[in-house]
Amino acid sequence: MITLLASALVRALVVSSLALVAVALLRRAPARVRRSVLAVGFAVALLGPALSSLVPLAVVPAPVVARARAPFVEPLEGGAPVPVLAPSTGRTRERMLAAWEPSAHEVLVGVWALVASALLVRAVVSRRRAGRLGSKGVELADGVVVTSDVDGPVVVGALGARILLPPAALEWDEERLGVVLGHERAHVAAHDGLARLVADVACAVYWPVPSVWVAAARLARESELAADEAVVDGGVASTIVAEHLVAVAREARIPAPRVAFGMASELGRRVSALLEARPTPWSKIRSRGAFGAAAVAIAIVGCAGESRHAPLPVVASAGPVGAGKSAAATVDDPALTKIVDEERARAISEYGAAGAVVLVMDAKTHGIVATSGDVDTMRVPGSTVKPLVYATALDVGAIQPDTTFDCGNGRRVYGDKVLEDASAHGMLPLATMLAVSSNVGASRVADKLGRDRTVSALRAVGLGEGVPTTVDEGYGLAVLAAGEGLRATPRALLRAYGALVDGTLDGKVVFRRETADTMRLLLAEVVYGKEGTGARAAVDGARISGKTGTSEDGRSLYASFVGFVPSREPRWVVYVGIDAPKDRGYAGKTAAPAFARIVTRMLAR
Repeated sequence: MITLLASALVRALVVSSLALVAVALLRRAPARVRRSVLAVGFAVALLGPALSSLVPLAVVPAPVVARARAPFVEPLEGGAPVPVLAPSTGRTRERMLAAWEPSAHEVLVGVWALVASALLVRAVVSRRRAGRLGSKGVELADGVVVTSDVDGPVVVGALGARILLPPAALEWDEERLGVVLGHERAHVAAHDGLARLVADVACAVYWPVPSVWVAAARLARESELAADEAVVDGGVASTIVAEHLVAVAREARIPAPRVAFGMASELGRRVSALLEARPTPWSKIRSRGAFGAAAVAIAIVGCAGESRHAPLPVVASAGPVGAGKSAAATVDDPALTKIVDEERARAISEYGAAGAVVLVMDAKTHGIVATSGDVDTMRVPGSTVKPLVYATALDVGAIQPDTTFDCGNGRRVYGDKVLEDASAHGMLPLATMLAVSSNVGASRVADKLGRDRTVSALRAVGLGEGVPTTVDEGYGLAVLAAGEGLRATPRALLRAYGALVDGTLDGKVVFRRETADTMRLLLAEVVYGKEGTGARAAVDGARISGKTGTSEDGRSLYASFVGFVPSREPRWVVYVGIDAPKDRGYAGKTAAPAFARIVTRMLAR
């Protein structure tokens, strides 16, 4: 939300500033031209965000952005039943159940909404009051009412406007009455009431933007000058108009409101404009040309959308990339390296894979102690991203360890797109949602967290290079939370999982320690749950927790498993990735058992 709001405010700043610049350049043009330019500026400021998709600025290569295809639906696995996981207790649970504190972005959005609402209410109330003026007056002519409700001439109503005159108008001579009515009818003909309403709405919506308020004040001024010009163009001498303007202003006890024959603060300016030598009148063609050029420029800038990005294919980097480079030193353990090299070769052969990747992290130091394969090529990680989204939601209090979500019939519809699970699940707790790798469940968690915090969280755990620059609040957020909407190197993802050991990444706290402990507890259900997708990652001698991930590029799968060994006090964090296994070997069938073989040998050293 904060991104959309900031974009709209910047757009309003640019549009209103451009309109003011155009008005300054058109200072010798008739006031009606300047008034019309400002009116167009306000209309574009309000409608621009909705129309921006019609005018893309450019098509440029995108930074690394994953394809927005549907997340892979991981088949369920049968695992050995385990006792129901008890929620965290004591101080940990108290902190996890603590009231959620809004982020700075949410506070800013809330303040904006509060002030905008107050200004809109004020605009509505003032116009309703104005609409009731003159209800008991005397109709002098069609659409003209004499009433004691006003002390000076005024036009009320954005649509179906009426002219209200003070009781003193009954004593005016024919010339003064003609000048006043000519002025007010010029306001009605120009729909100045509607223009002022649009300006007030823009001021309410874009209240933090000073140039919008300046433009609104300038619109009021130019409207008065244009109405004065209309009277003069009708054949009345400018000196006569100025004389009656001053006389009517003196009769009024208080300045007439808004769009009126006179406003005290502008009286001197208007009289000066009337008495100054007028330049050579502009022809209709010249006036329309100037207005058209300014209006088109404002419309193009105001309705222009963000640059559209052309997607880039996955490209292997020549070396470690920013999102995948570990800040912790890589210290090869020869014995572990031998194990991962041998098991990687076995996995490629056994699963008919195009390649494989294995990394081992020392959970205490976060240092990489063994690698095998191309660990720095960006891939779509799939469901291994889900624990990072869940952890963030837990950490900020958007969800609790015992929160349940309705995963329904295994389908969630977003317009013409559908997010699917392997089967219908109904209501599920967090642990089971992770165990069955529910895409619908992940989307529900992301909804609680919100787009901005989801994107920020993934960047905070080191996946910034592969996180999309733009994500929509609906299907795009769901896909991102399911791990299909971004790319990451195996090294980067392993480092991110390192934050689920003690809450830190590169020495910085990204999660509370109890959040990390809770996540590993929940992830044990992936391996030991009744339908856990990572059942084949279980080993003798240590309790494992981790997550499967399977992504699809339309031709082949990428299967991975990241696990903690052991779950409660991890010694290692191990990543196994299988490129394009034959027979569509999803992670539960390929990466999970490969992980188990590697860990079994590591424990037996």
